Amino acid sequence: MIIGVLGYKCFRYGAPLLPSMIFLMLFFTFCKIDPKDLRLHRWHWAVLAVQISLAVATYYAVFALTRDQIVAQGLMMCFIMPTATAAPIIAGKLGGSIQNLTTFTLLSNFATSLIVPAFFPLINPELATVPASFQFSPFIYHFTLLLRRISPLLLGPFFAAWLLRIGVNAYYRHIDMSSSRHDEKTALREFSLPSSLAQVPFYLWVGTIIILMASMTDTLLSTFNFTVAPHRLFPLLPSPVLHRQMDRTPYAGSQPWQGLRGCSPQSQRTA
Repeated sequence: MIIGVLGYKCFRYGAPLLPSMIFLMLFFTFCKIDPKDLRLHRWHWAVLAVQISLAVATYYAVFALTRDQIVAQGLMMCFIMPTATAAPIIAGKLGGSIQNLTTFTLLSNFATSLIVPAFFPLINPELATVPASFQFSPFIYHFTLLLRRISPLLLGPFFAAWLLRIGVNAYYRHIDMSSSRHDEKTALREFSLPSSLAQVPFYLWVGTIIILMASMTDTLLSTFNFTVAPHRLFPLLPSPVLHRQMDRTPYAGSQPWQGLRGCSPQSQRTA
């Protein structure tokens, strides 16, 4: 993260590589597991229930205290966001279960895709409107929108790794069964990721963090016209100074937060 902030002028140009890096990161991670080992456990549902409860409770508690929709929604989003796709990688690096974290990552992402379209229009009327050409409810519109965004990067590498495993296992089975040296008592070979590639997902994750921090720093400096060096921003991040600077800074030209089209300028600044 520090490397990304300090070297943002160099690493910001790597932003177009992020989708490919995330795809490969998840692909190599999913190659380590057999889909048959992905099972839902009781703790998956318990953690998901706690996550959703905290998100809803935080929104209503903060809104009751501050009467500020933007702050309440922003804090709620901190809890309702799905599990990061890098969670299985970090779990594997620390000796945890990649299978359990992969199962929960898939569950969390698709649960969020269902919960967010159902709950957000209730607290933000702007999200209850859909394009006139769309014939279905706002829930269906936002659900399909989220699904189109997460499916290629989450399900794409999962099914690619699964198909690779099926193909390699079929090839091994054909070779072993046709070999004259095959013994019925000898176990057939199965697909496994080479040990030389075992750490590739971790280093890809490190690269994505560097690029993401560089892109964020570049956006922050260019949007709010900061004149300080990047390393001087660290003490300001948790303080009200940065927030006051953001509130006072007018927009000049194009909107910087392209992913928030349709929201008010105040909502975009807060996000």
